[in-house]
Amino acid sequence: MKASRAEVAKRVKVVLDLRLGGAGRHEIRQYSATMGWGLKPRQVDEYIHRADVMLVEEQKTNRKMVFALHLARRQYLYAKAVAAGKFQTALNILNSDAKLRGLYPNKDSKNLMMMVKDLSRRLDELNDRLRAYLQNQPSPPEMPQPAPEPIHLQYPQPVELVDQDAHPPSLPVRTLAG
Repeated sequence: MKASRAEVAKRVKVVLDLRLGGAGRHEIRQYSATMGWGLKPRQVDEYIHRADVMLVEEQKTNRKMVFALHLARRQYLYAKAVAAGKFQTALNILNSDAKLRGLYPNKDSKNLMMMVKDLSRRLDELNDRLRAYLQNQPSPPEMPQPAPEPIHLQYPQPVELVDQDAHPPSLPVRTLAG
């Protein structure tokens, strides 16, 4: 018998909990068999896929909240540490907070900045070399432009089409027939 949408949603939630607990594909298949879900391996894989998609979506939407929660917890701990006179602990909390906020450049960003500076220096050197090369080059000689050729338009002579009987025979006449 086919499970209802509500039943499938419950099962996917159970699979998500199993995944969060570290269960793999094999364990989830065994669990579905012991629960009597009557699923084929492909259906179990689909439930696992849906659970993984739910997990990813939940992480996307909760990222800002989790970040804010971590910052708030650090502020709380910092206040407690200062009130208790544990200044080294307070300093460690401040360092952790600053790292979380990205105030300290990490090793990768330091390397990236060094590479950018090196590439910028090399680009400046190449530009200087190009400028020097172009300044030392003689200007190209002016190429004489050929004079434009005169345009001779030849118009056809107008041909008068007349009836042969209307003119005297001494004049050349072209006939309509040719």
